[in-house]
Amino acid sequence: MADNINTVNHRWIREAFDHVEFAIDATCGGGNDTVFLAALATEVLALDIQAEAVTKTRKKAAAFPNITVVQADHAELTRWTDHPAEIIVFNFGYLPHSCSPMITTPKTTLPALDAARSLLKPDGLLSLACYRGHAGGMEEWQAIVSWIEQLDSSWSVRTYTDGRPQAPILYHLRRMEINPFSTKKES
Repeated sequence: MADNINTVNHRWIREAFDHVEFAIDATCGGGNDTVFLAALATEVLALDIQAEAVTKTRKKAAAFPNITVVQADHAELTRWTDHPAEIIVFNFGYLPHSCSPMITTPKTTLPALDAARSLLKPDGLLSLACYRGHAGGMEEWQAIVSWIEQLDSSWSVRTYTDGRPQAPILYHLRRMEINPFSTKKES
């Protein structure tokens, strides 16, 4: 059986980084990525436009003093920080286990990706989990793919999906020259 996209995402992040100063969970949802990042980062900023998501994340993150959670649109990322980040995580789609019909859309996702690119440190990582199986999911995924395709050659792209039709797709994007998926020092 193929690995869950979140398991792969966390494994790949751990393979690339032992520790970072600042990480952003730009669509915190239920807080799983936020808490994962808190174990890796000195400081984590988590945001979500939905009050339900912010409440869930705050509850899950209560034991972590290095997490700041705000209710905000991911397209307004630079309104909340101008601090360069080593890792910025997005989950595009919907809030799992919610009655809310709200989904992410290209209208806000593309500006959010541009904002994230402007905040990312050299050798930093953009993690994009794209959920395509809901109404609007394929349209958003296609817009994200077009955004990725316009990146210059200094970016490396690593992709994972389990191969099922409309399965989620994970993209790890890094802007660097050498060994794009490891910043760990060799001993």
